[in-house]
Amino acid sequence: MKCVTSARQILFRISIQTMADKYILVPIDFSEHSYRAAQVAVRVAERMAVPQITFLHACAKGQMNLADQLIEFNNRLLKDIESAGIATVRFSFQVAPGVPEEVIKVYASQNEPSLIVMATRSKAQKQQDMIGSVCAEFIERTEWPVLVVPAQVPVQRILTPSHVAYSTSFSQRDISELDDMMRVLNYRSNNGQTGLSLSFVHIRHTTDAAQLQQRIDSLKSYMQLGFPDVDFSIHILDKPEHQSGELRLIEDGMALFNTLQNFLVTYNIDLLTIKNSKRGLFSRLFVDSTAKKLINEGNIAMLVM
Repeated sequence: MKCVTSARQILFRISIQTMADKYILVPIDFSEHSYRAAQVAVRVAERMAVPQITFLHACAKGQMNLADQLIEFNNRLLKDIESAGIATVRFSFQVAPGVPEEVIKVYASQNEPSLIVMATRSKAQKQQDMIGSVCAEFIERTEWPVLVVPAQVPVQRILTPSHVAYSTSFSQRDISELDDMMRVLNYRSNNGQTGLSLSFVHIRHTTDAAQLQQRIDSLKSYMQLGFPDVDFSIHILDKPEHQSGELRLIEDGMALFNTLQNFLVTYNIDLLTIKNSKRGLFSRLFVDSTAKKLINEGNIAMLVM
């Protein structure tokens, strides 16, 4: 595989791109952290057998002359792919004028990615980081799976997490779609050992103990049959009851955020996965700004599916 050194070659690749049936979309702003997101995307694409990655850059009108930045990004990533021995992943670039979150949303709606990999940074860095500043807002409104790559988390910890938290409502669909998460995590059994600890986290919204226990029993049965060599545990977190008044809502949101954050730190969670096909749980978290706070803190990788 040879590095591309010509602006004409780069732009030609952009213009003739054909979309594969499956691909990973990676918004970039040419920052160092968006390059880290690209590194993660390449390795996730390999393990998921997704053959194509599209790097999408949104820019202001009149600023489309990005040949030098595209060449540098392209050549650097090619060298990384060669050194990693990855031969099954292709990538190309798309450049479009507009506001980043809108450009990403429109492109994803038209081309349906298998996964979106997005960079985010700490709150102090977001003023200079176009992609990181829109990550939380984009995830709140998108229907596509998104892997959030924080600046403070080592790439290897995201790619090979030891302890994963799976936030779930215990619905049958949540349980049955664990396979999707396992594909992203490259779940493999090795003589009955995976090295993966999985914590199911449920934010309780009901006091119906009998119904909750029934769902927990169903989950245990599913795990024992489908993933017998995964070490798993179940944790129930109580959500503060909302009372009337804006101040009370803010206080409840902070209480939930602190409860969830304490759990992630206490159990040394590498990756928080939220799986809800209709975004119900994620939407409820966003009501309290809990999920948005977790993303903006920039200290936990998240997989929103």
